[in-house]
Amino acid sequence: MSEPFAALAQVTIERPALIRYLDARPRAASQWDDWNRIAGRWHGFSWESDLPKVFARVDSWLGDSYRHAVRGVLEPSEAPALGRCSYDEATGRFTFGTLTFSENLNDIVFFFAVARGLAGYLRDRQSGFALVHNYLWGNGERTISVMGLGPENHSYFLDPEKDASAYEAHVLDALAVFDDIWQGYAKLGQFEIFDKRRQFEGDKAGPKATDELERLR
Repeated sequence: MSEPFAALAQVTIERPALIRYLDARPRAASQWDDWNRIAGRWHGFSWESDLPKVFARVDSWLGDSYRHAVRGVLEPSEAPALGRCSYDEATGRFTFGTLTFSENLNDIVFFFAVARGLAGYLRDRQSGFALVHNYLWGNGERTISVMGLGPENHSYFLDPEKDASAYEAHVLDALAVFDDIWQGYAKLGQFEIFDKRRQFEGDKAGPKATDELERLR
């Protein structure tokens, strides 16, 4: 059984700009050259020789719009209520992610490529982050990578020591969302995420993050 990492992106963004992002064609992952800053241990992988193959896979997954790509992040959720896609009109905060994304490097590059596309639609003091974290099974070093997002296409993998203040703040913000997702899932009465024999019925399945995504028009 796999033990997927959780993934979350959260930014402050105006709704019209968010819709433009969702409808826009994604930037190719190869347009960024800092992917080797992703932390974690990737056995048998070479950032020099193997990365072009990753780019080919990721770019094919990105599709023709960020809406399609965000859906690709949300769909791996093992149960509907384990994903989150929301826009808070009062705060202008857009959040998307899932507790059960993937532990595969190809998928992680895909997630960050989707998230960092948001930076092209932020302005002034708007900012946010994207994060991959071993929420459900982590022991010890749980956070894999944290990316800061800002206006004018600014996206940067944070160093846990050099960027400690921002790094730790983003981890705490993400954990608050992950905790909220998990608590909402637990209220449905099923604590075993991977129990495929039991199927929820009707509204007991919880909200589908992909449905919330489609409402953002």
